[in-house]
Amino acid sequence: MNSPNYAMRIYSEMASLDIPYLKKIKAHINYWRFAPCSKLKMKNKIKQIGISSYIIFMPIGYLFHMKDKKNNYIDIRHVGSKR
Repeated sequence: MNSPNYAMRIYSEMASLDIPYLKKIKAHINYWRFAPCSKLKMKNKIKQIGISSYIIFMPIGYLFHMKDKKNNYIDIRHVGSKR
């Protein structure tokens, strides 16, 4: 991820807008999806979006982060070789 802090900022702003509830939920989940890529301290991440988001949506967002990480992982030992 090239700019996790920027992605987190966008999703935290989306979560605070007056938009449909489902889009707010997605914004909270995506915030925590990109948070592990950020070098910000956890207290600053929580301060940016709120403690309730951390408690409710962080586990779901982290699962998506792990899924992304697994799907984007390339084992360079096998690139260009026949397995």
